[in-house]
Amino acid sequence: MDNDFRARLQAAGATIVSYIPNNAYLVRVSEAGAQQLASNPRTQAVLPYEPYYKLEPGLLKLAVEGKPLPPDTTLKVTVYDTKGSTPDPFTQLGIPVLAREHSPFGTVFTVRVGPDQLPALGAVTVGSVDRTGPSPRDGQRPYPHPPGCFERYRRHKQLPRSDRHQRAHHPGGFRRGCNPPDLITRVFGSVLTDTDGHGTHVAGIIAGSGAMSATASNAIGSVSGASFRGMAPSARLYSLALAGADADLQAQAARTNSPISNNSWNYFAAAEYNIEAASYDAAVRDALPGVTGSQPVLFVFSAGNAGNGDQGGASGNPQSIWSPGTAKNVITVGAIEQFRNVTNDLPPVVTNEPYLGITDSSNQVAGFSSRGNVGISIEGDFGRFKPDVVAPGTFVISDQSGQWDTNSYYNPVFYHYETYFNKTVVTNTLTPFSVLCLTTRSG
Repeated sequence: MDNDFRARLQAAGATIVSYIPNNAYLVRVSEAGAQQLASNPRTQAVLPYEPYYKLEPGLLKLAVEGKPLPPDTTLKVTVYDTKGSTPDPFTQLGIPVLAREHSPFGTVFTVRVGPDQLPALGAVTVGSVDRTGPSPRDGQRPYPHPPGCFERYRRHKQLPRSDRHQRAHHPGGFRRGCNPPDLITRVFGSVLTDTDGHGTHVAGIIAGSGAMSATASNAIGSVSGASFRGMAPSARLYSLALAGADADLQAQAARTNSPISNNSWNYFAAAEYNIEAASYDAAVRDALPGVTGSQPVLFVFSAGNAGNGDQGGASGNPQSIWSPGTAKNVITVGAIEQFRNVTNDLPPVVTNEPYLGITDSSNQVAGFSSRGNVGISIEGDFGRFKPDVVAPGTFVISDQSGQWDTNSYYNPVFYHYETYFNKTVVTNTLTPFSVLCLTTRSG
């Protein structure tokens, strides 16, 4: 669906609401305009927006089979804006609203739904019932971790192996004075502290000047005296806290004139095209929909860490990329190994060479990296190709935050999981991750 097709929609008096997989638009249009579109040879079909189109597939299955929802189920429901106002269809249904946030399409309501209210909800609302949740945002770290000049796998001898735990989600950022030669004069924003360390590490990968290269220690696999610069060492960074509505994150990036927004996080276990993915698809074209003209922003997302592949770069779980990485217009980045040939014996790992498998190649997909396709059987029989690109994601050398709190980081109260050589090690993170908006200058 290109600019010519969108021009034909406009000529028919149709207003685009959102993209719908696969290769469809939801539009508002008169009956005469719909007939005009149906007669266009480029149009496959013009269909009314039926209630069953509004339900996320897992919810649709329950509705079709007549099965009740679990007690106290919470749903996210988008109610599309109509003529400048967003109606509240829930009062008459006796459905309590727990929260609301704005989106490019209207208001997203978080509601608590009774066991038998799902069919009525899909029939009455003028938006879409997207998914159970809401899903927490989940920070996707470049592996391995913790952050430092030479990253290494997180491990803690006192933490037991157990089943996978949902990760806590957390904001982060930077502090003035954190590695001043590398980043300090080029980092702005309201969030300038980083006790978790992830935001600083990603910032160094993007824009580190390399001034602190001499402080890197035990950089196995790097040549002596290497300059560990970021990919855009003259860029400025605007740091945003990972909090609030997605539309707010999108708007802040656009208002600061940041052409690129880097996001090393996903919605936990949301491996589908959902409300959030649709929101970022719209924001790539126009991150400030209420402002005249288009304010496009290029949004970059991590693929996720749920690939469960082998150390040879193969196998793994298809359709394991998490939203908003499932969006069509964003750039979704997976991870490949770096050839460092790390053979150190680091107990309590049971093998004598625990890191060799993920440092023995420069062209194998990292085992943890989420992989596509996305939307299998929904966006065509084979789905849609993702990720868009892969980049080094193991043993990455970057900056370390001056406020990195190791005691809090390894506090076992807050758990998340990592698949560690086909075993699960419970580890911890404490503070959320920042969104990095990149404003380029010369260089």
